[in-house]
Amino acid sequence: MRFFNLSHNEKTQEFDYPVIVCQNKKLTKKEFNDFENIINKYKFWEKKTYDLEPICTDGFGIVFQALHNGDYRNYSNGNCAGQNEYLNVLYTEIKKLLKLY
Repeated sequence: MRFFNLSHNEKTQEFDYPVIVCQNKKLTKKEFNDFENIINKYKFWEKKTYDLEPICTDGFGIVFQALHNGDYRNYSNGNCAGQNEYLNVLYTEIKKLLKLY
């Protein structure tokens, strides 16, 4: 699994290069099962697409890229989505599980 944090500099209006938070993390069996439970709880694979229009330009958004049964999918919540927005909630649980603070 790979996780990236891309930040936006409001002063220069440029994006900083991605900072790798976690790269090629090998999950334990328990972590994998817990991760799979989170994905299933939020019916992630049932959403073939999820792409919200950006509502601001602060560069703080969640993007999931996934390969499911040979089908590439890109999920995005735009920027400035509320705390209760689907991908923010999903990512919060994944961060907690994998200790990505």
